[in-house]
Amino acid sequence: MESRLEDWVFQRDYAERILREQSGVAELTGFGLDDHPQALAAAGAIVHYLREIPRAETALRPPMKTWMPPASKRLRHLDRVRYYEQHHALVLDPVSVRNLELLSPIFTRTLAARVVPLL
Repeated sequence: MESRLEDWVFQRDYAERILREQSGVAELTGFGLDDHPQALAAAGAIVHYLREIPRAETALRPPMKTWMPPASKRLRHLDRVRYYEQHHALVLDPVSVRNLELLSPIFTRTLAARVVPLL
């Protein structure tokens, strides 16, 4: 499924307004987006999109009897936006993640599994 957004959704003034409204702040200065207008526009477009999804889905299907809260309540956990650059983080390739055993052990047999049969 492909969703397209109008160009005006990516305008700086709209992004600022929707992000201030979503975050409940008067200014976005503390979020570190002042020097990153593209990130500001993208964040605003994402919030806009998340607010509009239920409306689009409702228009495509028959009316349901379940009640859906307004977007302001559904998205209240989205209360801040943060800008970060990739050089502030370490990027690991899949081989490194496996070798460091970050997600799962390489060898599934534990010491207990090897020792218990010997006793």
